[in-house]
Amino acid sequence: MSNLKEHDNTDRDIIIINKDSLLLRILHCKDYYTSQVAAPTFLGIAISLMVPGLLSESFRNIGPVPGETIRVSLIVLGVITFVLAGYFFWKWYQSKDTHEPQNIINSLLKNNKNDQSQVFKEENKNKLVKKVKLTLK
Repeated sequence: MSNLKEHDNTDRDIIIINKDSLLLRILHCKDYYTSQVAAPTFLGIAISLMVPGLLSESFRNIGPVPGETIRVSLIVLGVITFVLAGYFFWKWYQSKDTHEPQNIINSLLKNNKNDQSQVFKEENKNKLVKKVKLTLK
């Protein structure tokens, strides 16, 4: 029994943040994960639209729509989705450090101008010590 180690895991930091700052950080995370999914998706759609338009020799007419119009529309839609894929890749690259929980916490601690977290921590520690002393009596 003497080789048991006691681990004290009761020391917790409290970060006080206003609603707007929290919302901004959540939106950064949302942008990262949305861009992470959207960029490859739009790239795949662009490739699937442009390849038939560029590699096919001719398209058949569909009703009153000529085959060349269909070919040009596939190429134009492919270029538009390729631009969208580039935009989402850029957003993904710009927000690469905003989704990690440790980076979010570090930015919150760095931006803490009043440093009230330390004061709050000390006050709660003193209250806890008083409660423990009262219960031990």
